Amino acid sequence: MRAEDTRRAEVLEALLRITRRDGLDAVSVRTVAAEAELSMGYVQRQFPTKDDLLKAAFEYSLRTVNARLDKQIAEVVPGCPGQVLLRRVAVDLITGAPEHVDEGRVWIAFLARAVVSAELAEVLRGHYAAGRDLFTAVLLLSQQYGELSPEVDAEHEADALLALIDGLDAHVLIGRIDLAAAQLAITNHLARLYR
Repeated sequence: MRAEDTRRAEVLEALLRITRRDGLDAVSVRTVAAEAELSMGYVQRQFPTKDDLLKAAFEYSLRTVNARLDKQIAEVVPGCPGQVLLRRVAVDLITGAPEHVDEGRVWIAFLARAVVSAELAEVLRGHYAAGRDLFTAVLLLSQQYGELSPEVDAEHEADALLALIDGLDAHVLIGRIDLAAAQLAITNHLARLYR
């Protein structure tokens, strides 16, 4: 990684630390520069607007999550039942696991911001589209292998699973349910789908 790329990554990591600790409301060019121990001028040259900075940080965060999921999927044994793969990915995306709580806080903060930011909403729609494509592909393969009824609408169920994951994630993060309850909800949902 070039030195310039490393410094950009430091800026984005600084923004994510602030978001985890204090929320997106605390993010400004000034606070990010201070957190990254870089000049405000440097941050502004790299990211001319706050929206540019937020978008870059969100994309950076999503790349981290996607890399982890790609690694998990690559570790799946060929012939693994679709239900097992979907559960594994879904449970990983519910960020109640101690090592993912900070990631979940960032996710929810950016999700809320995307409601009022067209740029972040576009990034989020792209992320959801990729998730939908993955889940749909697994469901279609499950149908081909006879694991899942051909009557199941794979695209609809992929969307439903994405929504379930987001909802459970939010409930775990605010402490309404614990991670075990969320995992059980995923297991039960997939068991009903695959019966």
